[in-house]
Amino acid sequence: MNKIEDLIIDALQADDYKLRIRFLVAGLMSCESNDTPEKIKKNNEWLHDIIAFIDSYHNDDQEINAFLCKISESINSYLNYSPES
Repeated sequence: MNKIEDLIIDALQADDYKLRIRFLVAGLMSCESNDTPEKIKKNNEWLHDIIAFIDSYHNDDQEINAFLCKISESINSYLNYSPES
């Protein structure tokens, strides 16, 4: 398991898991975090790791599953964004 997965798993144990995960993902998507090609590449790798984790994660709590699905959709939209479209 990688560190980004550890952060998500730790966040899911907290009552404010939605805030923690949104903060993590927003940080990876922010302009300030993507100011060099190297940072863009690494952050996109981490975002792909988050999607892979969500795709393999199963929880009995439907609210958590729905939230993670929405996060995955948001990440996919970000990664597939094209200013020309």
